[in-house]
Amino acid sequence: MLDSYKCSNCGGYLTFDASSGKLRCLSCKQEEVVEDYEAEFEGYSCQDEVNFYQDGEARQYLCRQCGSAIVTDNRSAISNCPFCRNQMTLGERLSGEEAPAQVIPFKISEKEAAKAFKKWRQKLPFSPHDFPKGQETEKLIGIYFPVMCYDLRAQGEIMVDALRRKRISTPEDEREEISHYDLYRKNDLSFPQVLVSNSANVSDSLLEKLCPYDFRQAQSFSSVHLSRCFSEKNVKPTGEVFVTAQKKAARYVDEYILDSIHDYEETAIDEKKYEIGKSASRYVLLPVWLMMHHGGDEEYIFAMNGQTGNIASDPPKSWVKIGTGVGLISLAAFLLFRIITLLLGGPLL
Repeated sequence: MLDSYKCSNCGGYLTFDASSGKLRCLSCKQEEVVEDYEAEFEGYSCQDEVNFYQDGEARQYLCRQCGSAIVTDNRSAISNCPFCRNQMTLGERLSGEEAPAQVIPFKISEKEAAKAFKKWRQKLPFSPHDFPKGQETEKLIGIYFPVMCYDLRAQGEIMVDALRRKRISTPEDEREEISHYDLYRKNDLSFPQVLVSNSANVSDSLLEKLCPYDFRQAQSFSSVHLSRCFSEKNVKPTGEVFVTAQKKAARYVDEYILDSIHDYEETAIDEKKYEIGKSASRYVLLPVWLMMHHGGDEEYIFAMNGQTGNIASDPPKSWVKIGTGVGLISLAAFLLFRIITLLLGGPLL
C-alpha cells in the first residue's frame, strides 16, 4: 500500500511540491508539514522562459462571433476571422503583455500547402458536395498556434498486478493455473517538450496529430515573424494548461512502466503515486496551414504542420453519399450472387 496524506483544511490529497520542498494540497494549495513524512522525491529548480511585447510592437484583433483573438505586428491588418470568417474588430495593443518566447518558422510554402490540400481533397469520395474543390485556396491560411512547452520530471511509485497462466496436463485432466504477482516500481523520468494547446480553436488531440515539431529549428520570437503570418493569442489560464501537461506525463509514465514489464500475460496498474513537476516552460508559436469549412451545423478543419507537412484532419463525410455507396455495393453483391446461382442451375428468383 502506498502512503498518502490528506489536507487538514479541505481533505484533499497532499503531494510533494518540488519548488518548495513541502507537501502541498492539490485542491486548496495549502502547504503543510507532516511530522512522520520523509521526503520521497528530490527537489529541483525550474526555469520559466518569459517574454513580453514591447511598446508598439504588436496589436490584437477580436472576433465578436467566435471570440478568437488574433495577434499581428503593428503594420498588418486583418479584416476577417480565420476561424469563422466574420468581421474582426481592432482591440488593444499588447504592450507589456506576455509574448511568445520562441517560434518555429514556416518551411512549407503556401503553394506546397495548397497542392497537398488538393491531393487530400481528391481522396475524399464521400465528402459533401459543398466541400471546397482542391483549387479553392482562399480559405487556406498560415497561422501560428500558441502552445505551452514543458520539460517535465516525473518521480513516483507504482504497484502493478501481473498475471501468468500455466497449462497443466495430467492423464486424468487438463487445467490452467493462474498466478498473480504484485510488482513494485519506483521511477524518476524526464519528459522534454510536452506540448499543450493554448488555443481556443485547436484541441490537444489535433495538436498531437500535427506533431512532431523539430525544436532544433526554433528561434527567439520577434514581431517580424507576424509580418506575413499572424498568430492566435493564448487564451487558457496557465494553471489549467499545466494540469493538462501533468495528466499527459502521468499517461506517459503508465505506458513506460507497463511496456518495461515482460514475461507476464497480463499487467494492470493497481495503485500509483506520482509527483510531476516542471523543470522548464516556455510559450511557443507553432506554424500551421489551416482551412476551416462550415457545412450546415458541422465544422471541418484541414490542418497541416507548417514545418514538416504532416496533415492532421478529420475528413468531412456526406451520409447521403455513404448510403448511396453502400446501396450500390449491396446491389452489385446481390446481382453477382444471383448470376452465380443461375450458372449453377438454380432458380431465377
